[in-house]
Amino acid sequence: MSGKKKHEENGNQGRKLRDNVEDQLARRSDGSLKLPSKNPEGRTHELQVHQVELEMQDEALDQSHAEVGAGLKLYDFAPMSHITLDRDGTIRRVNLTGARLLGMERGRLIGRRFGFFVSAADRPAFNAFMEKVFASQTKETCEAALCKEEKCPPSPERSSNRHFGETGQIIVHIEAIASKDGQECRAAMADITDRKRAEEALRESEEKFKATFECSHDAITLITENGKIIDCNQSALRLFGLDRKEDFGNKRPVDFSPKFQDGGMESPELARQYINRCIESGKPQRFEWLLQRTTGEIIPTEIILTSYLLKDEKILQASIRDITERKQSDKTIRESEERFRQVVENILEVFWLEDVHNGRILYISPAYETIWGRTIEEMYREGPSFMENVYPDDKERVSVSHRALYEENQPFDEEYRVVRPDQSIRWVWARCYPIFDMNGKMARYAGIAEDITKRKRAEDALRESEQKFRELFDSISDL
Repeated sequence: MSGKKKHEENGNQGRKLRDNVEDQLARRSDGSLKLPSKNPEGRTHELQVHQVELEMQDEALDQSHAEVGAGLKLYDFAPMSHITLDRDGTIRRVNLTGARLLGMERGRLIGRRFGFFVSAADRPAFNAFMEKVFASQTKETCEAALCKEEKCPPSPERSSNRHFGETGQIIVHIEAIASKDGQECRAAMADITDRKRAEEALRESEEKFKATFECSHDAITLITENGKIIDCNQSALRLFGLDRKEDFGNKRPVDFSPKFQDGGMESPELARQYINRCIESGKPQRFEWLLQRTTGEIIPTEIILTSYLLKDEKILQASIRDITERKQSDKTIRESEERFRQVVENILEVFWLEDVHNGRILYISPAYETIWGRTIEEMYREGPSFMENVYPDDKERVSVSHRALYEENQPFDEEYRVVRPDQSIRWVWARCYPIFDMNGKMARYAGIAEDITKRKRAEDALRESEQKFRELFDSISDL
């Protein structure tokens, strides 16, 4: 217990002595201590004080070394590349990050001209930048492409071409300022290759979009969520009947529409529905729209409406296609189909179309019910029933012709009898031909059949009459 107490007392005395030294050093301007020439106890005390002073100086020196070491580590391993150049561009100092950026061991970089790392294309601009740095005494910036030093032979210390990408170059942003004596400049470099490539890719993408936008045959307008037009291509100007983009003024696309759309809904209300549906679903909306040009002409169009974000703002792109010709073509086809329908549904012959793959009847005219005595619905539902209704004595001959049609694409042309549901018999003359598409592939069969029962009866009556006449003539000759 007494030893512990004595140790604590010695520690307290040491702390008091150290505090006394610090107090004396604080009061003395030169920081030195004078040893007295007399009094041994005083001399011992002063020596102890001097020892403490030396220890304090040693601690301060160690701390200074530690701070310098930490500063060097911070300098070497800083994320930014730091380099010091003299007036002619010779490298005097460079941190490890900078050495890695240049792709060479730091010791080999010292004394080399930094300009040799700058690409030939950017070297004039870099030289002008250096002149400006030393002339202005303010921070200057530039961007330059760096490549492998032209005068450096290949070496293990030098990075491979992969360090500089496929082009053998990296792009850096440089900030530099001259020292106070004007003999050196300190520069910080950041590798911006990825950013530049991204910017270049974005620029190319924008150029492609602009080219597609301007060269599109379809009218394209870019509008805000509120319907304000912010841009359009030349095709849109032609479609709307305008000369310049400025002619839109404050008008919206819906302002170039008649009051009502097909179906009776007002244009503004229907337009808002399509816009809301596009924004809420995030999916393109395709619809037909009546557009009114500045001349008053109303033309049918097809619109594909898509939405996307542009600088955090919802933008709608409307691709508008004039479908006047398509509408006219559709009308012509409908009129042609109507004329065809009127013909085939009013002729006495049966006309039919048959699928080449599965034998399904695609169309058959109403005359089928009159001749075969069966309903069209039955034919559509159960498929072709020609062979089922063929008179037994004619089946083999008709079957051979059918096989030639289906297996060899030979036209079918036969006269045969059919048995109706009431067991009455009708004679028909049926022809069927394969139809080929534009690529030469067989697409379907087309057939036509007519009732020739009267003709057959007349032929039978004529044969009977001729037979009777021949028998009468023969009997007269015998007399």
